[in-house]
Amino acid sequence: MTKLLTALTSMLALTWAGAVYAQTEPSGAAPGQAEAGAEAARDGDIIVKTFMQEVNFASAEDKPLSYVAGLYYFRSTGGLPYIIQNGAPLYFNRFRDSAVAAYVDGTYRIGDLSVIAGIRYTHEKRYAETGFGATEVTGTVGRVQDGSDSQWTPRFGLSYAVGPRSNVYATYSKGFKSGRFDRSTATGPGVVAERLDAFEVGFKTASRDFSLNAAAFYYDYKDQQVNATVTLPGGGIVTQLFNVPKSESYGAEADASFSVSDNLDLRAAVAYTRSRYVEFTNAPIYVDDPTNPATLGGLLYANVSGDVSGRTMVRAPKFTASGTARFHTPVGDGDELEVTLSPYYSSRVYFNFDNSLSQKAYLTLDGAVTLTLDDRMKVSVFGRNLTDKVYRIGAGQNALSLDTAGYAQPRTFGVSFGYSF
Repeated sequence: MTKLLTALTSMLALTWAGAVYAQTEPSGAAPGQAEAGAEAARDGDIIVKTFMQEVNFASAEDKPLSYVAGLYYFRSTGGLPYIIQNGAPLYFNRFRDSAVAAYVDGTYRIGDLSVIAGIRYTHEKRYAETGFGATEVTGTVGRVQDGSDSQWTPRFGLSYAVGPRSNVYATYSKGFKSGRFDRSTATGPGVVAERLDAFEVGFKTASRDFSLNAAAFYYDYKDQQVNATVTLPGGGIVTQLFNVPKSESYGAEADASFSVSDNLDLRAAVAYTRSRYVEFTNAPIYVDDPTNPATLGGLLYANVSGDVSGRTMVRAPKFTASGTARFHTPVGDGDELEVTLSPYYSSRVYFNFDNSLSQKAYLTLDGAVTLTLDDRMKVSVFGRNLTDKVYRIGAGQNALSLDTAGYAQPRTFGVSFGYSF
């Protein structure tokens, strides 16, 4: 194999509701001074512009040492011209984020043993301006935030081939997520960088008719970033980020596929995960406490800080299982008929930090019948949630309710068409 140099460029501009917004990149104006030339968008629309450039070099893979090295650049600018709540402007903001990174990752083979090592350096900068009680045109900037984060993130591992298409492996890697500003309040501290130490051991094997992947893992988080809906002193409701000082997740997972015959394929996956907040003493929670002045004598629910150390992480079920049975057979001249059934099971899942809102264990079943004509046209009749199971896909709390829930769609049928040119 020859050496390979590749470059990837991506540019993206996002607008909602057809907004018109003249200037989204903050100029670094002093606090209290609105940026010249900015125009308001209609209906509080958001605009985000991003640019990404990556260049990497991959060595030949037919040598004992193979590697990939590269450079990465990212830039994002945008703004929220205004948020309207109860008929009045709540706030507006503008932001500018950028990141540069350099990385190298390589594998050195010694017989059946492979030694894996890599490292990445990341430097990220962020800047934000926020104004309160007005739109971007009528208001002034009341808060300016400027910061940066840098991190080395290494990766090490060993892999041993126990057969021609089977191996066992063990890896360690370090993860990093840059800090974020609170762009919706006057004093919210935002969050510091999240850091992760990840350990994994596993086994992989594959043959013509069968494949199996199995792994056990342990993730140790420091300052994990989470978000929650909170009520501001003035009554405004916003989503804010918080740091969990210490949390962890460990477990095991496996997936397998098996071709029973020329016409029947089976796939299954199972996972056991134990995820918990080890230390989280200032989690935002809502309580029914008429003695709290914020409740107006019991008319509202109080948004307070609580200790949820030891509780299960949000949206982290302890056990999940899924599968697919796919039957396919030729019909007519070059056409194919395919029938699939896909069950999914989840144990109880929690939706808030103190685990007071949850969805108990549930099982769903999806299915589809697909006819492929001449390898080009596909016509499919599908069904979702065939058991018509009623289950929550989300739930939350605010000053008016301790249980606001969203539910999955009931039993649904549909038809889809596809054509390959």
